[in-house]
Amino acid sequence: MTAGIPIIDLRSHDGEVTGDVSVTFGAGVDPAGGATNIRNHLGFYPVSDETGGVDTNGDGIADVKPGDPDYANKAQTYALPTKLYLSKQPGREQYLGEVRLSGGALYAPFLRYRGKSAPSGLPAGFPFGANDRQKMEDFLKAGSKKPSSLYFVFAAANPKGMKHLVNLGNNQLGFEETPLKGLAERDYDDALFNFNFVAY
Repeated sequence: MTAGIPIIDLRSHDGEVTGDVSVTFGAGVDPAGGATNIRNHLGFYPVSDETGGVDTNGDGIADVKPGDPDYANKAQTYALPTKLYLSKQPGREQYLGEVRLSGGALYAPFLRYRGKSAPSGLPAGFPFGANDRQKMEDFLKAGSKKPSSLYFVFAAANPKGMKHLVNLGNNQLGFEETPLKGLAERDYDDALFNFNFVAY
């Protein structure tokens, strides 16, 4: 990850990079999810530059920037299919899975955390099992793009412009759900995400 704002810079790399991702939740932190939860996940999306702009027409220039009203929507629209789902294991390290990134691009992580309940129209008693994940994704597609439950590494893209995700060094990302003014980066410990990248 780059220094400062934690983005993954593969612009000088031609091949594929894979990354194993794990997370540890802080003491007493409840991610409000289950083993088959689909509302809370870590994902990645390509950005056109270090400021977090999203290119929507393929010309390599940012068309939507952090702070723009539709930034969250566009980031989700162009996000990679891979989502690393968070389960309810507070206080323990858990392996989230592997992400594969193509070289020649910049990628930014985002976090969907404590996602809202399903929008109206979801059938009563609809099962929330892994086999039904795609169906549930369809129902929750609109809700998953709401900025209120999405957190980005670019503060301007977050609710009230707050910094929720920080680079802790050594490919570690710290998350704080309700950061207080002046909070030290070492205290961003509601969730600690660890990345182990291997280039091919």
